[in-house]
Amino acid sequence: MDSKTQFEAALGKRINIQICFAIGADVQTLELEIAPNLSIQNVLDDSIISQQLPPLSRENVKLGIFGKIKSMDAELRDGDRLEIYQPLLAQPMESRRRRAKKQLNTRQIKTS
Repeated sequence: MDSKTQFEAALGKRINIQICFAIGADVQTLELEIAPNLSIQNVLDDSIISQQLPPLSRENVKLGIFGKIKSMDAELRDGDRLEIYQPLLAQPMESRRRRAKKQLNTRQIKTS
């Protein structure tokens, strides 16, 4: 911890962040006030916060700050929005192929 960080900690300076995550189709946002210079890992390890989040597989979870993928050791700054991304249920290209095939079959049935 550098001298500026120690000074800010002594003053009790806090920063504001948001944590956004989805549970099914419902998007949740937690607004938190935390100590400065904490990593994503530090915040997610906090037991009070972890009780409010969906269960996370730490090995496979994708996290980002304002849409940019970040690692667990990334430091959070004042005003950051930490996003916890859900795994894809289906590959987008495969889903598009299925829809296109279905539309093609529907058109063929209507023209018959």
